[in-house]
Amino acid sequence: MKLMVLLLEQYILFKRPSEMFQNTEVQIFQKNNSIMKLLSIQEYIHFIQYEFPQLIKNDIIQIEEKLLKEEVKKDILSNKSNTKPYFKLPIFISEDTRDYYEQITDELNQLNKDNIKIIENNNKEEIKSLQSLKGYLHKINTMNQEKNGSINSVLDFIKNLNYLNIQELYI
Repeated sequence: MKLMVLLLEQYILFKRPSEMFQNTEVQIFQKNNSIMKLLSIQEYIHFIQYEFPQLIKNDIIQIEEKLLKEEVKKDILSNKSNTKPYFKLPIFISEDTRDYYEQITDELNQLNKDNIKIIENNNKEEIKSLQSLKGYLHKINTMNQEKNGSINSVLDFIKNLNYLNIQELYI
């Protein structure tokens, strides 16, 4: 339960009213930049079952785009020749990304061997990091589907929030 609260941290705030005579049920606020919007139970259900998975899906798409660029960059780096220009464009790249990869090859061709080695190491680390993040987001999405896939499970989650000893829970 606390894990779900932590996963939603940048989007949702759970808050118990501080006034003594108010309803002590946990209130759910959606964070949107600096604006906080109080959500009804129906709005929270919509958020957790539709909007949150869409946000994860969009993040995964962005990561896959970055990963593709890093993979092409890896291909460029791994096909180094012994004479100048050291790096050439891969044969199979789309026209819409051609300018981006030409810029990369131009920059790489201006570097010395030590800097190229640094770029290669950074590229490997970036690919590993992006793959890890993509896997993490897939796990979050799967967990969200399992834990919040039905309306009853979301209602149980909301009900159980009242048993946590919190004034504010950021999600």
